[in-house]
Amino acid sequence: MANVRALENRQRAVSKREVEQIETAVARLVGRDGKETEVPEPIYNLIRDILPALKNGQTMVLVPAHKSLTTQQAADILGMSRPFLKKILDRQEIPYQKVGTHRRIKFVDVMAYQERRDAERQGEMDEILATSIAMGAYKKTTRLDVRPQE
Repeated sequence: MANVRALENRQRAVSKREVEQIETAVARLVGRDGKETEVPEPIYNLIRDILPALKNGQTMVLVPAHKSLTTQQAADILGMSRPFLKKILDRQEIPYQKVGTHRRIKFVDVMAYQERRDAERQGEMDEILATSIAMGAYKKTTRLDVRPQE
């Protein structure tokens, strides 16, 4: 009986030690040369979150939040032409700064505009769907399984 208690106490001590090691663990990047670099927790979480997308061939671009973009760079991010973006800037829908004769747009402002635009589009689609349902033009259907039977 004493041996069982001693074993239980040892297991608790090991478990407690392991928990302390886990709580104080630091993420590290290990290069091909074996050199280790500590990685802060937020950076580790970012890498962990984007790895699946990178493995699937998606492109990721890291941009500092307050980076200024040219109108062409902003238009590319928003998926529109530069002349169309200029019209949006003229309507003051996105803030910008003038640098000489050129316009510069903060990345955060481009992303805020994109989020507003996407939310507006979703709202419009929801209204169209609601109207279609009310008019009886849209009926819920059951998805059919069209796979060949074995």
